[in-house]
Amino acid sequence: MSRFLFTLILFTGIFPSLMAQGPSRSGFAADQEDKRFTRRFPCGGATILDETFSTDTLPDGWFSLDEDGFAPRAEIQPITPTGGWQFSIDFKDPDSSNLLLISPSWYENNAGPSDDYLVLPLTTLPANPCLSWYAYSQDKFFPEDYEIRVSTTTPDAQGFLANPAVISVVSEGDEFTFRSTSLAQYAGQTVYVAFRQTTQDGFILAIDDIRIADVEQSDLAMYSLNSITADPLDTLFFSGAIINLGLDTLAFDSLQLQISWQINSEPVQTIAIANPFILLPNDTLQFVHDSMWVPQNPVAYRLRVWVSGIGIDGNVENDTIARFQAIGTATGISREIVGQLNIFPNPNQGSFSVDVPESFHPETQLFLLDMQGRVIYEEQLRATRAHIQLPQLPSGIYMLVLEDINQKRATGRISIE
Repeated sequence: MSRFLFTLILFTGIFPSLMAQGPSRSGFAADQEDKRFTRRFPCGGATILDETFSTDTLPDGWFSLDEDGFAPRAEIQPITPTGGWQFSIDFKDPDSSNLLLISPSWYENNAGPSDDYLVLPLTTLPANPCLSWYAYSQDKFFPEDYEIRVSTTTPDAQGFLANPAVISVVSEGDEFTFRSTSLAQYAGQTVYVAFRQTTQDGFILAIDDIRIADVEQSDLAMYSLNSITADPLDTLFFSGAIINLGLDTLAFDSLQLQISWQINSEPVQTIAIANPFILLPNDTLQFVHDSMWVPQNPVAYRLRVWVSGIGIDGNVENDTIARFQAIGTATGISREIVGQLNIFPNPNQGSFSVDVPESFHPETQLFLLDMQGRVIYEEQLRATRAHIQLPQLPSGIYMLVLEDINQKRATGRISIE
Protein backbone atom coordinates (compact mmCIF):
# COMPACT_ATOMS: atom_id res chain seq x y z
CA MET A 1 0.00 0.00 0.00
CA SER A 2 1.27 3.49 -0.74
CA ARG A 3 3.06 5.57 1.86
CA PHE A 4 0.53 8.33 1.41
CA LEU A 5 -2.75 6.79 0.35
CA PHE A 6 -4.96 8.41 2.97
CA THR A 7 -3.70 11.90 2.30
CA LEU A 8 -4.32 11.38 -1.38
CA ILE A 9 -7.96 10.86 -0.50
CA LEU A 10 -7.98 14.31 1.08
CA PHE A 11 -5.80 16.04 -1.51
CA THR A 12 -6.60 14.29 -4.79
CA GLY A 13 -4.01 14.74 -7.49
CA ILE A 14 -1.38 16.56 -5.46
CA PHE A 15 1.12 13.70 -5.30
CA PRO A 16 0.37 11.30 -8.19
CA SER A 17 3.82 9.68 -8.07
CA LEU A 18 3.57 8.51 -4.47
CA MET A 19 1.48 5.47 -5.23
CA ALA A 20 4.63 3.55 -6.11
CA GLN A 21 6.49 4.21 -2.87
CA GLY A 22 7.13 1.77 -0.06
CA PRO A 23 5.47 0.96 3.30
CA SER A 24 2.46 3.00 4.32
CA ARG A 25 2.63 6.21 6.29
CA SER A 26 -0.96 6.84 5.40
CA GLY A 27 -3.15 6.25 8.41
CA PHE A 28 -6.13 4.06 7.68
CA ALA A 29 -9.73 5.15 7.42
CA ALA A 30 -11.54 4.62 10.71
CA ASP A 31 -15.04 3.29 11.14
CA GLN A 32 -17.66 5.54 9.60
CA GLU A 33 -19.47 5.90 12.93
CA ASP A 34 -19.32 9.46 14.26
CA LYS A 35 -17.91 9.00 17.76
CA ARG A 36 -18.25 12.62 18.86
CA PHE A 37 -21.40 11.90 20.85
CA THR A 38 -20.07 8.76 22.54
CA ARG A 39 -16.74 10.11 23.76
CA ARG A 40 -16.41 10.10 27.51
CA PHE A 41 -13.54 11.23 29.69
CA PRO A 42 -11.97 8.74 32.08
CA CYS A 43 -11.30 11.57 34.58
CA GLY A 44 -14.43 12.29 36.59
CA GLY A 45 -14.95 15.03 39.13
CA ALA A 46 -15.09 18.81 38.95
CA THR A 47 -13.73 20.38 35.76
CA ILE A 48 -10.62 22.56 36.09
CA LEU A 49 -9.81 22.83 32.37
CA ASP A 50 -11.71 21.39 29.39
CA GLU A 51 -10.75 22.07 25.78
CA THR A 52 -12.29 20.37 22.74
CA PHE A 53 -10.69 22.69 20.10
CA SER A 54 -13.85 23.87 18.40
CA THR A 55 -12.04 26.59 16.40
CA ASP A 56 -8.79 26.57 14.41
CA THR A 57 -7.03 28.95 16.80
CA LEU A 58 -5.34 27.96 20.04
CA PRO A 59 -7.30 29.32 23.02
CA ASP A 60 -5.83 32.00 25.25
CA GLY A 61 -2.86 30.73 27.22
CA TRP A 62 -2.16 27.75 24.94
CA PHE A 63 0.87 27.68 22.64
CA SER A 64 3.18 25.40 20.66
CA LEU A 65 6.96 25.06 20.97
CA ASP A 66 8.82 23.71 17.92
CA GLU A 67 12.07 22.79 19.67
CA ASP A 68 13.50 20.53 16.95
CA GLY A 69 13.01 23.05 14.13
CA PHE A 70 12.77 20.27 11.54
CA ALA A 71 10.84 20.71 8.29
CA PRO A 72 8.09 18.14 7.65
CA ARG A 73 8.46 16.03 4.52
CA ALA A 74 7.08 17.73 1.41
CA GLU A 75 4.45 14.99 1.10
CA ILE A 76 2.72 16.03 4.32
CA GLN A 77 3.24 19.78 4.18
CA PRO A 78 -0.32 20.32 2.84
CA ILE A 79 -1.48 18.93 6.21
CA THR A 80 1.39 20.01 8.47
CA PRO A 81 3.11 22.95 6.75
CA THR A 82 5.47 23.44 9.71
CA GLY A 83 6.73 21.52 12.69
CA GLY A 84 5.18 21.88 16.11
CA TRP A 85 1.47 21.52 16.81
CA GLN A 86 -1.24 22.74 14.43
CA PHE A 87 -4.93 22.30 13.73
CA SER A 88 -6.36 19.72 11.36
CA ILE A 89 -9.61 18.03 10.51
CA ASP A 90 -10.12 14.72 12.26
CA PHE A 91 -8.47 12.07 10.05
CA LYS A 92 -10.82 9.47 11.51
CA ASP A 93 -13.89 11.40 10.39
CA PRO A 94 -12.86 13.76 7.56
CA ASP A 95 -16.46 14.58 6.66
CA SER A 96 -17.21 15.95 10.13
CA SER A 97 -16.45 19.39 11.52
CA ASN A 98 -14.37 17.98 14.37
CA LEU A 99 -10.99 19.68 14.77
CA LEU A 100 -7.98 18.42 16.67
CA LEU A 101 -4.27 19.15 17.04
CA ILE A 102 -1.59 17.24 15.16
CA SER A 103 2.19 17.11 15.29
CA PRO A 104 4.39 15.61 12.53
CA SER A 105 7.35 13.32 13.06
CA TRP A 106 8.23 12.53 9.41
CA TYR A 107 10.90 15.04 8.47
CA GLU A 108 13.08 15.95 5.52
CA ASN A 109 16.39 14.04 5.40
CA ASN A 110 15.08 11.67 8.06
CA ALA A 111 15.87 14.25 10.76
CA GLY A 112 14.67 13.47 14.26
CA PRO A 113 13.55 12.65 16.80
CA SER A 114 10.69 15.09 17.07
CA ASP A 115 10.75 17.54 19.97
CA ASP A 116 7.55 19.61 19.97
CA TYR A 117 5.54 20.82 22.97
CA LEU A 118 1.83 21.59 23.18
CA VAL A 119 1.67 23.80 26.28
CA LEU A 120 -1.50 24.22 28.33
CA PRO A 121 -2.33 27.46 30.16
CA LEU A 122 -0.88 28.16 33.59
CA THR A 123 -3.12 26.13 35.91
CA THR A 124 -3.47 25.75 39.66
CA LEU A 125 -4.00 22.06 40.22
CA PRO A 126 -6.63 20.81 42.71
CA ALA A 127 -6.20 18.27 45.49
CA ASN A 128 -6.70 15.21 43.27
CA PRO A 129 -5.75 16.37 39.75
CA CYS A 130 -6.36 14.09 36.80
CA LEU A 131 -5.39 14.83 33.18
CA SER A 132 -7.28 13.07 30.37
CA TRP A 133 -7.19 13.24 26.58
CA TYR A 134 -7.76 11.37 23.32
CA ALA A 135 -4.91 10.44 21.00
CA TYR A 136 -4.09 8.35 17.97
CA SER A 137 -1.28 7.72 15.49
CA GLN A 138 -2.45 8.41 11.96
CA ASP A 139 -0.49 5.45 10.59
CA LYS A 140 -0.55 2.13 12.42
CA PHE A 141 2.76 1.09 10.82
CA PHE A 142 4.48 4.23 12.12
CA PRO A 143 3.12 4.68 15.67
CA GLU A 144 3.89 7.81 17.65
CA ASP A 145 5.64 8.30 20.99
CA TYR A 146 4.99 11.21 23.34
CA GLU A 147 5.23 12.36 26.95
CA ILE A 148 3.29 14.41 29.45
CA ARG A 149 5.57 16.85 31.25
CA VAL A 150 5.05 19.49 33.94
CA SER A 151 6.99 22.67 34.61
CA THR A 152 6.78 24.42 37.97
CA THR A 153 8.79 27.38 36.66
CA THR A 154 8.82 28.52 33.03
CA PRO A 155 6.83 27.25 30.01
CA ASP A 156 9.87 26.27 27.98
CA ALA A 157 11.94 23.16 27.32
CA GLN A 158 14.26 23.89 30.22
CA GLY A 159 11.36 24.13 32.64
CA PHE A 160 9.67 20.96 31.37
CA LEU A 161 12.86 18.90 31.31
CA ALA A 162 13.71 19.87 34.89
CA ASN A 163 11.19 17.27 36.10
CA PRO A 164 10.72 13.62 35.07
CA ALA A 165 7.99 12.86 32.57
CA VAL A 166 4.67 12.20 34.29
CA ILE A 167 3.89 9.50 31.72
CA SER A 168 5.53 8.27 28.51
CA VAL A 169 3.33 6.74 25.82
CA VAL A 170 5.16 4.40 23.43
CA SER A 171 3.60 3.38 20.10
CA GLU A 172 0.19 5.06 20.40
CA GLY A 173 -2.58 3.13 18.64
CA ASP A 174 -4.19 4.15 15.35
CA GLU A 175 -7.73 4.39 16.79
CA PHE A 176 -9.04 7.03 19.19
CA THR A 177 -7.68 6.03 22.60
CA PHE A 178 -8.74 7.21 26.06
CA ARG A 179 -5.80 8.17 28.16
CA SER A 180 -5.54 9.63 31.63
CA THR A 181 -2.91 10.15 34.27
CA SER A 182 -2.76 11.48 37.79
CA LEU A 183 -0.92 14.75 38.43
CA ALA A 184 -1.06 14.18 42.18
CA GLN A 185 2.65 14.91 42.67
CA TYR A 186 1.90 18.52 41.71
CA ALA A 187 -1.39 18.88 43.65
CA GLY A 188 -1.99 22.43 44.85
CA GLN A 189 0.81 23.89 42.71
CA THR A 190 0.46 26.37 39.86
CA VAL A 191 2.09 24.69 36.87
CA TYR A 192 2.38 24.39 33.11
CA VAL A 193 1.44 21.02 31.58
CA ALA A 194 2.69 20.00 28.13
CA PHE A 195 2.29 17.21 25.59
CA ARG A 196 5.75 16.53 24.13
CA GLN A 197 6.01 14.76 20.76
CA THR A 198 9.15 12.56 20.81
CA THR A 199 8.75 10.16 17.86
CA GLN A 200 11.74 9.16 15.73
CA ASP A 201 10.81 8.85 12.03
CA GLY A 202 7.08 8.41 12.44
CA PHE A 203 4.23 10.17 10.68
CA ILE A 204 1.56 12.27 12.48
CA LEU A 205 0.29 12.28 16.08
CA ALA A 206 -3.25 13.56 16.83
CA ILE A 207 -4.48 14.85 20.21
CA ASP A 208 -8.01 15.98 21.12
CA ASP A 209 -10.32 16.81 24.03
CA ILE A 210 -7.87 17.68 26.82
CA ARG A 211 -9.28 17.90 30.31
CA ILE A 212 -8.03 18.46 33.86
CA ALA A 213 -10.43 17.49 36.64
CA ASP A 214 -10.47 17.24 40.41
CA VAL A 215 -11.19 13.56 40.91
CA GLU A 216 -13.32 12.23 43.74
CA GLN A 217 -11.69 9.76 46.09
CA SER A 218 -14.54 7.32 45.46
CA ASP A 219 -16.76 7.69 42.40
CA LEU A 220 -18.61 4.86 40.69
CA ALA A 221 -20.63 6.02 37.69
CA MET A 222 -22.75 4.84 34.80
CA TYR A 223 -20.48 4.71 31.76
CA SER A 224 -22.73 3.63 28.90
CA LEU A 225 -26.21 2.39 28.10
CA ASN A 226 -26.57 0.38 24.92
CA SER A 227 -29.11 1.62 22.40
CA ILE A 228 -32.25 -0.34 21.56
CA THR A 229 -34.32 -0.47 18.39
CA ALA A 230 -37.58 -2.28 19.02
CA ASP A 231 -41.28 -2.60 18.25
CA PRO A 232 -44.20 -2.94 20.67
CA LEU A 233 -44.39 -6.33 22.45
CA ASP A 234 -40.69 -7.06 21.85
CA THR A 235 -38.91 -8.55 24.86
CA LEU A 236 -36.04 -6.24 25.79
CA PHE A 237 -33.10 -6.35 28.19
CA PHE A 238 -31.01 -3.32 29.19
CA SER A 239 -27.24 -3.55 29.03
CA GLY A 240 -24.32 -1.18 29.38
CA ALA A 241 -21.33 -0.53 31.59
CA ILE A 242 -20.32 1.16 34.81
CA ILE A 243 -16.95 2.80 35.42
CA ASN A 244 -14.74 3.60 38.41
CA LEU A 245 -13.98 7.32 38.02
CA GLY A 246 -12.45 7.72 41.48
CA LEU A 247 -8.96 7.33 42.88
CA ASP A 248 -9.78 4.35 45.08
CA THR A 249 -9.80 0.77 43.90
CA LEU A 250 -13.32 -0.48 44.60
CA ALA A 251 -13.74 -3.94 46.08
CA PHE A 252 -17.26 -5.37 46.16
CA ASP A 253 -18.48 -8.32 48.18
CA SER A 254 -21.37 -10.37 46.91
CA LEU A 255 -24.62 -8.45 46.32
CA GLN A 256 -23.19 -5.05 47.34
CA LEU A 257 -23.54 -3.49 43.87
CA GLN A 258 -26.96 -2.85 42.34
CA ILE A 259 -28.10 -1.84 38.84
CA SER A 260 -31.66 -0.47 38.56
CA TRP A 261 -33.92 0.75 35.79
CA GLN A 262 -37.30 2.43 35.57
CA ILE A 263 -39.68 3.22 32.70
CA ASN A 264 -41.77 6.36 33.28
CA SER A 265 -43.25 5.96 36.78
CA GLU A 266 -43.52 2.16 36.63
CA PRO A 267 -41.98 0.02 39.41
CA VAL A 268 -38.19 0.04 39.71
CA GLN A 269 -36.40 -3.14 38.59
CA THR A 270 -33.14 -3.93 40.43
CA ILE A 271 -30.48 -6.60 40.22
CA ALA A 272 -27.47 -7.14 42.48
CA ILE A 273 -24.12 -8.23 41.05
CA ALA A 274 -23.72 -11.62 42.65
CA ASN A 275 -19.98 -12.25 42.50
CA PRO A 276 -17.25 -10.40 44.44
CA PHE A 277 -14.98 -8.36 42.20
CA ILE A 278 -12.45 -5.51 42.16
CA LEU A 279 -12.74 -2.44 39.95
CA LEU A 280 -9.53 -0.47 39.43
CA PRO A 281 -9.59 3.29 38.69
CA ASN A 282 -10.84 3.93 35.13
CA ASP A 283 -11.86 0.29 34.69
CA THR A 284 -15.33 -0.59 33.44
CA LEU A 285 -17.71 -3.45 34.15
CA GLN A 286 -20.23 -4.60 31.53
CA PHE A 287 -23.70 -5.63 32.70
CA VAL A 288 -26.90 -7.10 31.29
CA HIS A 289 -29.93 -6.56 33.50
CA ASP A 290 -31.89 -9.76 34.08
CA SER A 291 -35.30 -8.05 34.23
CA MET A 292 -37.07 -7.78 30.90
CA TRP A 293 -39.23 -4.95 29.56
CA VAL A 294 -42.08 -5.44 27.08
CA PRO A 295 -43.20 -2.06 25.69
CA GLN A 296 -46.88 -1.91 24.78
CA ASN A 297 -47.22 1.12 22.51
CA PRO A 298 -45.24 2.85 19.74
CA VAL A 299 -44.35 5.94 21.77
CA ALA A 300 -41.28 7.48 23.40
CA TYR A 301 -40.76 6.17 26.93
CA ARG A 302 -38.75 7.83 29.67
CA LEU A 303 -35.93 5.46 30.72
CA ARG A 304 -33.62 5.80 33.72
CA VAL A 305 -30.79 3.38 34.57
CA TRP A 306 -28.60 3.85 37.63
CA VAL A 307 -25.97 2.23 39.82
CA SER A 308 -26.16 2.18 43.63
CA GLY A 309 -25.26 0.30 46.76
CA ILE A 310 -21.53 1.04 47.00
CA GLY A 311 -21.50 3.05 50.23
CA ILE A 312 -19.64 6.36 49.95
CA ASP A 313 -19.86 7.93 46.50
CA GLY A 314 -18.28 11.37 46.10
CA ASN A 315 -20.32 12.28 43.00
CA VAL A 316 -23.87 10.96 42.78
CA GLU A 317 -24.73 13.11 39.75
CA ASN A 318 -23.07 10.65 37.35
CA ASP A 319 -24.77 7.58 38.81
CA THR A 320 -27.71 7.78 36.38
CA ILE A 321 -28.20 7.73 32.63
CA ALA A 322 -31.62 9.00 31.52
CA ARG A 323 -33.01 9.18 28.02
CA PHE A 324 -36.12 8.77 25.91
CA GLN A 325 -36.54 5.33 24.38
CA ALA A 326 -38.53 5.41 21.14
CA ILE A 327 -40.48 2.27 20.32
CA GLY A 328 -41.79 1.39 16.89
CA THR A 329 -42.90 4.42 14.91
CA ALA A 330 -42.22 6.88 17.75
CA THR A 331 -39.93 9.61 16.46
CA GLY A 332 -40.33 12.23 19.14
CA ILE A 333 -42.02 13.20 22.38
CA SER A 334 -44.32 16.02 21.33
CA ARG A 335 -47.41 14.33 22.79
CA GLU A 336 -45.80 14.44 26.27
CA ILE A 337 -44.67 18.08 26.23
CA VAL A 338 -46.51 20.41 28.62
CA GLY A 339 -44.69 23.75 28.21
CA GLN A 340 -42.47 25.92 26.02
CA LEU A 341 -38.89 26.93 26.76
CA ASN A 342 -37.20 30.33 26.65
CA ILE A 343 -33.99 29.72 24.64
CA PHE A 344 -31.60 32.55 23.81
CA PRO A 345 -29.93 33.38 21.55
CA ASN A 346 -31.82 31.34 18.98
CA PRO A 347 -30.49 30.70 16.32
CA ASN A 348 -27.02 30.12 17.78
CA GLN A 349 -23.79 28.22 17.11
CA GLY A 350 -24.18 25.68 19.90
CA SER A 351 -23.78 28.07 22.84
CA PHE A 352 -26.99 29.33 24.46
CA SER A 353 -28.96 29.78 27.67
CA VAL A 354 -32.28 28.28 28.66
CA ASP A 355 -34.60 29.16 31.55
CA VAL A 356 -35.89 26.26 33.65
CA PRO A 357 -39.66 26.72 34.28
CA GLU A 358 -40.45 27.95 37.81
CA SER A 359 -42.73 24.97 38.51
CA PHE A 360 -39.93 22.46 37.87
CA HIS A 361 -38.14 20.55 40.60
CA PRO A 362 -34.50 21.68 41.05
CA GLU A 363 -33.35 18.28 39.74
CA THR A 364 -33.96 18.63 36.00
CA GLN A 365 -32.51 16.81 32.99
CA LEU A 366 -31.86 18.47 29.62
CA PHE A 367 -32.08 16.48 26.37
CA LEU A 368 -31.28 17.52 22.81
CA LEU A 369 -32.98 15.47 20.10
CA ASP A 370 -32.48 15.50 16.37
CA MET A 371 -35.47 15.59 14.08
CA GLN A 372 -35.59 11.77 14.02
CA GLY A 373 -36.19 11.77 17.77
CA ARG A 374 -32.70 10.51 18.72
CA VAL A 375 -31.18 11.86 21.93
CA ILE A 376 -27.75 13.22 20.96
CA TYR A 377 -26.88 15.22 24.06
CA GLU A 378 -27.98 15.34 27.68
CA GLU A 379 -27.01 17.25 30.79
CA GLN A 380 -28.08 17.45 34.42
CA LEU A 381 -29.20 20.99 35.32
CA ARG A 382 -28.84 22.52 38.77
CA ALA A 383 -29.82 26.16 38.18
CA THR A 384 -32.90 28.13 37.13
CA ARG A 385 -30.99 29.48 34.13
CA ALA A 386 -28.63 27.05 32.44
CA HIS A 387 -25.79 28.00 30.11
CA ILE A 388 -25.18 25.22 27.60
CA GLN A 389 -22.16 24.58 25.37
CA LEU A 390 -23.00 21.78 22.94
CA PRO A 391 -20.47 19.59 21.13
CA GLN A 392 -19.96 20.43 17.48
CA LEU A 393 -23.16 19.61 15.57
CA PRO A 394 -24.26 19.89 11.95
CA SER A 395 -26.33 22.97 11.21
CA GLY A 396 -30.06 22.37 11.48
CA ILE A 397 -33.15 22.31 13.68
CA TYR A 398 -33.14 20.36 16.95
CA MET A 399 -35.62 19.76 19.78
CA LEU A 400 -34.61 20.81 23.29
CA VAL A 401 -36.43 19.04 26.14
CA LEU A 402 -36.34 19.62 29.90
CA GLU A 403 -37.79 17.07 32.30
CA ASP A 404 -37.74 17.15 36.08
CA ILE A 405 -37.86 14.19 38.45
CA ASN A 406 -41.66 14.53 38.64
CA GLN A 407 -41.80 14.01 34.85
CA LYS A 408 -42.91 17.55 34.06
CA ARG A 409 -41.67 18.35 30.55
CA ALA A 410 -41.09 21.48 28.51
CA THR A 411 -39.67 21.79 25.02
CA GLY A 412 -38.53 24.25 22.40
CA ARG A 413 -37.04 24.17 18.95
CA ILE A 414 -33.46 25.35 18.58
CA SER A 415 -31.68 26.35 15.38
CA ILE A 416 -27.93 25.70 15.19
CA GLU A 417 -26.08 27.58 12.47
